Amino acid sequence: MKIVTLMTCGDSAEANIIKGHLQNEEIPCFLTNQNYTDLYGGMSFKLGTGIQIQIREEDLEKAAKIIRETYPEQYGQVEVKTVCPKCGSGNVKLKFTKPRLKMFLLVILSVLAMVPATKVRTEYFCKDCKAVF
Repeated sequence: MKIVTLMTCGDSAEANIIKGHLQNEEIPCFLTNQNYTDLYGGMSFKLGTGIQIQIREEDLEKAAKIIRETYPEQYGQVEVKTVCPKCGSGNVKLKFTKPRLKMFLLVILSVLAMVPATKVRTEYFCKDCKAVF
């Protein structure tokens, strides 16, 4: 059984409402990064996080359909998976644009100094065609 991210929300209320709808449809799920996002508020998306709704991989299609049907105005275009625009592959990875150690130190220093880390940037990398987007 593999766990995947269904979607990322910006606040606890939205994430918990969606979690409740999924659990009512008997799709087990849980939230990650909730405390961090609540603590840092608007900075969470700048740091590449947010409250992530995690589900089993086999429930992914059913959950995405429920979200699209329940909230058509907000999530009518929910992407189930990030795909490469060049080759259409779903074999992509989110990575930092700078070396991992440098980014890790920048994030740690920003947390200790309680200053937003504005230079943290992420990008997707396709493992099949090696495209960066």
